Amino acid sequence: MPTSRQLIEVVYSVATDSNLSRILPILDEDIVLYMPDYMSIGGEYHGRRGFLTLMSRVYKRWERIELSALVFFMPDHDPLSNAVVTTGLFSGTLIPDSEPVSLPFLHYWQLKDDKIIALRAFSWHTAPLLNRFSRDQTPFNNGPYTWPNGKRSNGSAP
Repeated sequence: MPTSRQLIEVVYSVATDSNLSRILPILDEDIVLYMPDYMSIGGEYHGRRGFLTLMSRVYKRWERIELSALVFFMPDHDPLSNAVVTTGLFSGTLIPDSEPVSLPFLHYWQLKDDKIIALRAFSWHTAPLLNRFSRDQTPFNNGPYTWPNGKRSNGSAP
């Protein structure tokens, strides 16, 4: 019987190698994934089909995905290990303009009967990345932004 941590480690290894068939058996049929609304992939995703939709959206926007600096926290007050909290660094390249990006994240996983039943994801974005992903006009993206590599953005989402 795998530990909660081992199940989550499978998820992270699958996220980087794109072999989603390896993860489906450890996802509960009714899994709920909560992504921050400020992200272009934000919202709630339900069930295994919802997971596949989420990952499809991730792979359409990012390439060369890497997860590093993973730290696992298991709450002391949870003797059944039904919760796992992880922090780490999500890195990749934005597909539209090959812009490299790194995002610190925190994931709160819930498990039951050796299945993942929920994920709540949180991440920290810099203002330029928020501008880059923004779908609506805001005071932060009224004009062009120059990325560190010299490329210019027109202030709207790709």
